[in-house]
Amino acid sequence: MNWKKHLMISSALITTLAVSLPVSATSLTEQRDAVNQQADAVQEDMAAKRAEAEELAAQKQQAYEELQALSLQVANLEIQMYEQTSELIQIKERIAELEIKEQEAKEQLDKRLKIISNRLVALQEQQSDSSIFSILIESNSIADFVNRALTVSYIIDSDQSLMDTYEKEEEEYNNLKLEAKAELAEAEKVQAELDRTKAELDAQQQKKNEYMEELNSKYGWTIDNISSLQAEFAQLEQESNSLDQQIKEEEQRKLAEQRRLEEEKQAQESQNSASNGSSSNSGSSNNNSNISSNTASSGRGFDVRNMSGVTASSVENILTGKLSGYGSVFYQVGHSYGINPAFMAAIAMSETGGNSAWLNNYNNVGGFIFNGPMKFNSIEDSIKYMGSVLTRLYINDGLYTVEAIHSRYSPVGATNDPNNLNVNWVKNVYNYLGRAGAAI
Repeated sequence: MNWKKHLMISSALITTLAVSLPVSATSLTEQRDAVNQQADAVQEDMAAKRAEAEELAAQKQQAYEELQALSLQVANLEIQMYEQTSELIQIKERIAELEIKEQEAKEQLDKRLKIISNRLVALQEQQSDSSIFSILIESNSIADFVNRALTVSYIIDSDQSLMDTYEKEEEEYNNLKLEAKAELAEAEKVQAELDRTKAELDAQQQKKNEYMEELNSKYGWTIDNISSLQAEFAQLEQESNSLDQQIKEEEQRKLAEQRRLEEEKQAQESQNSASNGSSSNSGSSNNNSNISSNTASSGRGFDVRNMSGVTASSVENILTGKLSGYGSVFYQVGHSYGINPAFMAAIAMSETGGNSAWLNNYNNVGGFIFNGPMKFNSIEDSIKYMGSVLTRLYINDGLYTVEAIHSRYSPVGATNDPNNLNVNWVKNVYNYLGRAGAAI
């Protein structure tokens, strides 16, 4: 039953009761029964709405779990995409190096060919007595002839050997370049497939978010309806109690009138004094309720999911060197992953100091390694990669305090930390967090 319709009927009934003249107990009973019927209908509506709310809550929970699973898939995929991008950069650099070496070998070959060509032209332009044939004919003896022949042969063989070497080098570099280009083509196919999958997951996430918004709206409307029905039921219950009281008063009035008539009749018949009536007493009771409260204990360590006190400008305040100007990027990426942006910036500053070799050469803000230091197209890409890694490998694994993340991200005694710098990691991160205004 529509709750607005209930309110209209109930309001009409209140108006009728307010302006009507005294009525009989039978009429009051009929009114009370009508109110009780309305109250029963409201209770049925409330039960239906509560069932609807429970179903919507279950759908919300399922949609939330599916959205979390999608978020994890996206985080995993983003890590693959950044690693694939790093591999593409390395392959392209290798191709560029091979092209330089191939060009150098070609230039050496062209240079040697030019020398030989110039020599042949010179021989043709000189007199016959300066030709190789003349040199051999003019030998003084057989021994001299043999020596001259060997010298000429050596010069020709030397030229040929150098040309063969340069041709072989050029061919080898070209083959390596072709192999690298084939590898690049395959890597680009993988990158294209990752991009396609990412687009599909983004579309699924958008639809799931829209579905969640729809469920939240429906759930909110249902809860509002339940609240309205509860208020209406309380009003009808009050009306029913009021009618019960009126019915009792009417019955008592009728009983008193009946007794009065009987007493008058007895007085007339027996001419005796009127008898005294009886009265009845009624009591009431009160109920008390107790209220209890519980307190929750908090764990140690700063929860990096806590966003309190942090703004893009406060994050910018702790960034120096090459990281200056990226406060808004940390802020946006942090909020997209549900991670305190100041914490991400604190990691970047602790790892790079704003001016490390990895930051300058590879745009690597977090000391990320994949077959050596990972290379990124931009610092922004590296910041996004940090958000994905922290979500997938730490927060989704239950590691969401500074200390817990430190135990895996930069553990004390790590083999790649010979100077034991990781022992200061937590202190440095908290220092940057405090300077950024985080609620630590």
